[in-house]
Amino acid sequence: MKGFRDIEHLRLAAPFAGGVLAFGVARAELVPPTFSALGHFRAKAIDDVRAKPIEYAGQGACADCHVDVVDLRAKARPRNTACESCHGPLATHAENPADVTPMLHDCAVNPRVGQVVALNIAAIVARRLQVFQAMWLRQTQRVVSQIDA
Repeated sequence: MKGFRDIEHLRLAAPFAGGVLAFGVARAELVPPTFSALGHFRAKAIDDVRAKPIEYAGQGACADCHVDVVDLRAKARPRNTACESCHGPLATHAENPADVTPMLHDCAVNPRVGQVVALNIAAIVARRLQVFQAMWLRQTQRVVSQIDA
């Protein structure tokens, strides 16, 4: 058997092996020790999330007291929109309704984001329609000019 002649393979294999080694070292240093102990996440994250105070009560807590609103919303258009998406987090209201009053809005406003949604939708749709019409007009003029030429 003759000696190994194709040195190009070794030139490619050395950087590849170095990259695999660097990845292994970086992974060992950067991945937390509790990662994948209970699944594909950091096990200590459960404790971190559990330590945060509960802000949202959920749709069920609203439906327990506000049956009339639930019946009204069953007939309304935005059926699947949660109460707290417009009124904000209301876990404290669900615990003590007398002390905490939810914010009431005549249009959809999320106090955490601070943007009026219902009023802006019409303006956004109108602006997009204008842009589309302008693009369509330019494209039509371009095609007509090519046909005339």
